Amino acid sequence: MEFKILEDSLPLISKSAKNWTAFAEILKHSADDYKDECLNQINLNELRDIVLEILVLEENLFKNLAKIKI
Repeated sequence: MEFKILEDSLPLISKSAKNWTAFAEILKHSADDYKDECLNQINLNELRDIVLEILVLEENLFKNLAKIKI
């Protein structure tokens, strides 16, 4: 049962990691390209959407992982 829960959680972990990478890349590119003006150049709506997707994925992930009995 525990292995099935972990197996089912892998896609959520992968999607969350990809979203965190996208979030970090947006911030890095903005900082590299715009230096002191980076916060004025970031698409905050795009970042918000990524963060909200991470939130949903990780909430679902923790719900799944909470079913594991130790």
